[in-house]
Amino acid sequence: MASFWERESRDWGEKYGKKTSYFYRCRTIYQFLVSTGMRRASILDYGCGAGDITFPMLRDGHSITGVDIAEGMVRKARDRAEEYRLSSNAAYYHLGDGILSHILSKKFEAVVCSSVLEYVEEDMSLVEMFHSVLKDGGFLLVSVPDSKSLFCKLDKWMYANRHWMPSFIPVEKLGYLDIQKRQYDIGLFVEAVEKIGFRLLARKHNTITLQRGAIMEKISNIPGIGMLAILMFQKNNCSSVR
Repeated sequence: MASFWERESRDWGEKYGKKTSYFYRCRTIYQFLVSTGMRRASILDYGCGAGDITFPMLRDGHSITGVDIAEGMVRKARDRAEEYRLSSNAAYYHLGDGILSHILSKKFEAVVCSSVLEYVEEDMSLVEMFHSVLKDGGFLLVSVPDSKSLFCKLDKWMYANRHWMPSFIPVEKLGYLDIQKRQYDIGLFVEAVEKIGFRLLARKHNTITLQRGAIMEKISNIPGIGMLAILMFQKNNCSSVR
């Protein structure tokens, strides 16, 4: 898995520079956070990639602790923070046992975990960890693939039949399906997260194809279309894992 994301790190940040679905995913997560009214919050970006999703939050004055399994992603995140002279509020780490101990010793106002849970063996154990490091009333912002989505079903079909696909279809970009552990029934996912001690505040869909334009973004939010569910939860006050 680490080698896959290491290869992806070579041009990962470029995906967010255009008005593609990656751009809109980043904007949605940012808008969700802005809606909380938090100022100068401490944010954990778990699976931070090149730091693209939480970079707007860093520029707003929030403190970012980012971790990722790919060292190339971490280097890119650090380099950009230095380039924009924001390193004092940013710390990026290659994911390892020592870093997990460091994270568990801290408390955050928000956790961002975008398109990570579907690759993790014990996904709900990770959500429980987020619950433990969040302050009461803190926010969890996640994105996961919707198993009922037309785009998810189409990607699976194309990848399974990739040897028959015409050359202009970039099926190599679907290699993530080789390492993906699961896709989610979003209703059941929300129930599982809420049992851990959260409540759902907001939900939106988009795709993870290189779609472009605001019209496609609106179409992607039609139930059953957009493959990625973007959700914001809040940790219940004085709650515990059940």
